[in-house]
Amino acid sequence: MNMSTMKKNQVISLNIFYLFFLFLFLLFILNLSSCTKNNKDIYENWPAEKIYTAGHQYLKKGGYNDAIKAYESLNAQYPFSPPSKNGDLELIYAYYLSGDSAMSLAAASRYIKLYPNDPNAAYAYYMAGIVEFNNGRSLLEKYLPYQMSAHQSDNYLAAFNSFKQVLILFPNSPYTQNARRRMVYLNNTLAAHNLEIANYYFNQKAYVASAARSLEVIQQYPNTPAALQAMALLEKNYTALHLTSLVDQATLYYQTNLNNLNNLNIKK
Repeated sequence: MNMSTMKKNQVISLNIFYLFFLFLFLLFILNLSSCTKNNKDIYENWPAEKIYTAGHQYLKKGGYNDAIKAYESLNAQYPFSPPSKNGDLELIYAYYLSGDSAMSLAAASRYIKLYPNDPNAAYAYYMAGIVEFNNGRSLLEKYLPYQMSAHQSDNYLAAFNSFKQVLILFPNSPYTQNARRRMVYLNNTLAAHNLEIANYYFNQKAYVASAARSLEVIQQYPNTPAALQAMALLEKNYTALHLTSLVDQATLYYQTNLNNLNNLNIKK
């Protein structure tokens, strides 16, 4: 092959390379243009009330992702307007039902920060409690029976504190009674969780740690069923540690509270 033929082949190869590169570039531009069209806000320049109505209708029909798009557009175009305020509140529920607990909590937190004294902030606190109650639980744990006290309690404590804010800040809200019932349940669950830890320490013969956790149950959750069991466990720990005087105190404390509990049951 002579030099002239080689040069011609190199030029042809170079041209093919440039054409292929140009084809890829045009394909990228077309794809980018398509994505831009797909991501375009369909509610752009719609009146605020109309966007809110669209989101509300989607929410009622179970179209949670479509509702979220409407509420987010409403918030972006008309922040702090009355329709946007209503949309922000419903956005908490839409995120929750769509399965996005993190965004639901963020939406609740945002509403509380923007409208701390608004009566509807009670709903934001209440929904935060509901989400935190379910947060961290697997799909099987949500739909099959299981012992809540055997699991990590951090999310239950967060839920308890959210419900507590409803009671403190909005005692006359429509969510107060339900929040109080959930607090009682969570309080019992948190106490039972700590009692399980105390029992674990006892079974491992870590009597000092078990006694400390038992005292924590008694002091922090005095009106729960677990508190009475913690008193009995505390007596066992002191016995194992040969703390005779403390054993006698624990026994007396346990018997007194057991008698009080029996008297309450008789009166009922």
